[in-house]
Formats: sequence, C-alpha cells, structure tokens
Amino acid sequence: MLRLTIILGILTLSTAAEPSTKGVDLKLISSVKGISPNATFTLGVEIRHHPGFHTYWKNPGAVGYPTRIHWKLPQGFTVGPLRWPAPEMSDMAGNPVFGYKSDVTLLVDLTAPGKLDPTVEIDAAISWMACSRECHPGTETFSLSLPSSAQTTPDPATKAAFLEAERQIPQELKAWDAIVESKNDDERISLLLIPPAGIQDFGAIRFFSSDGQISSDPAPRITKLKDGRIRITAPRARFSPENVSSLPFVIVAEKPLNPDGSHFGTLDPCYPTQGATQNDPTP
Repeated sequence: MLRLTIILGILTLSTAAEPSTKGVDLKLISSVKGISPNATFTLGVEIRHHPGFHTYWKNPGAVGYPTRIHWKLPQGFTVGPLRWPAPEMSDMAGNPVFGYKSDVTLLVDLTAPGKLDPTVEIDAAISWMACSRECHPGTETFSLSLPSSAQTTPDPATKAAFLEAERQIPQELKAWDAIVESKNDDERISLLLIPPAGIQDFGAIRFFSSDGQISSDPAPRITKLKDGRIRITAPRARFSPENVSSLPFVIVAEKPLNPDGSHFGTLDPCYPTQGATQNDPTP
C-alpha cells in the first residue's frame, strides 16, 4: 500500500489547473511596504481554516501533504526556509496526524540584491491539502508588488499579524537537554529529555518529529522517570530519512517549559558516536 502522502501529493499536482480554497482561505502578506537594496524582510502565508478542517505541518506524520511554496522572484533575491508554527494533533479518517486546526501564518525571510527595479514583483505558487471528512487539495499563485525605496519601510497594517506569527514559531529550548540513546540506524528510537531545575510541572507533553524519523501513528511512548527526566520511545518511521546525524523535534506542553512562559520549543540532539554508551535510568 502506497503511503497516502505520495497519493495526495500526486492528486494535488493533478489539480493545479483548478485552483480551489475549499476548507481554507489563504493570503500572502508582507511585513514591509517598501524594499531597500540588500534588505532582509519577511513574508507570511496566512491560513484560515474553515470549521472542521485542518492542514498539515512540515512532517504530516502517518498521512497528509504539507503546504509547499514555489517562489518566482526577481533576479538576485534569495529565500530562506519556511518557518512553521508549533504543530497540533489532528485526525484524518481515524489516523492521527501532525497539522493545524487553528489559524496559522507560515513565515519566510527573503533578502534583496544590491540593485532593485522600481517595483519588485513576487509570485508564490502555494499548494496545500485541507482535510475534514474528505480532503481537498489546492494550488494557487499569490502575487505581491512592492516598491523599492532608499530604506526598507515596515507596514503598520501587518505589524500585529507578524508579531503574533513570530510568537508561534518554536524556539530552541536552551535550558533543556536531550540525549539520544539509540543509533541512527536502529529500528526503535529512544530519547531522554532533561528539564532544567525548577521546571518540573509542565503537564502532559506532545512530541513532534521535525523530519519524519518518528510518525504520528503509532504515537511515541512518553514516560516520566523517577529522577524527573522523560523517556520517549517509538519505532522508526517506515519512510524515515536515512543516514541522519541528529533527531530534530518540537515538544508542546500543557504548561510552560521555560521561565519565559513558552509552552513549546525545539531540540536537535545528535545521535551517539560509534561505541558510545548512555545511562539507563529506571522508570
């Protein structure tokens, strides 16, 4: 049985000539209203879900198709990776998936070259999958025209939207530590999370594998140990990337994970080197 992700991806491509926003409303917004040479600025893809619908995170899990963007930019512009808000758990036909039921904004940073035309034309061909009881793929091109200027000019009309979007992007949990107990070719992954002193009551947590090494189904087993550490175990996903050096992930908790009050964050621990050993605390 082919993975539904592949099937949905093909279905999305097959509907490129029939743009549709069933299940969602999308909009391309800019943090600036004027661009200066060599400036870096941020664009956002606002995704507003219709009742009962969800879209997918960069790793959708067991099934699904993540939102993708193909950029058409003037010569000399560079574009960074999509910056994704913290994911949520959702359900597709009985399959737990990683995605968004809440409205979100995907962010991306662009850098202008040293020489600009009077007007900068930016096109973003966006493809997505919106699902409820059934799935609706969509593809549509969104365009922005921004004037060049001596100084980059922030857009006050979108300032609040970008501030909120930035707050939803997971940041590194610098006060936490993580140890990967398994090797990068083991069929079962084992990981220890070590919270900082003073952060013990964070309630239930969710684990989201950023690059697909762990799927959404089956859900990883999360066990709190006697010493306060957390062990996470799961089978390696069938379509896990190979020859990886680390295990990037996002964790989302009921209560704050950091003194700053954030409920989510990222970690990217490395796999142990050949011959390394790990401590094995007892639950």
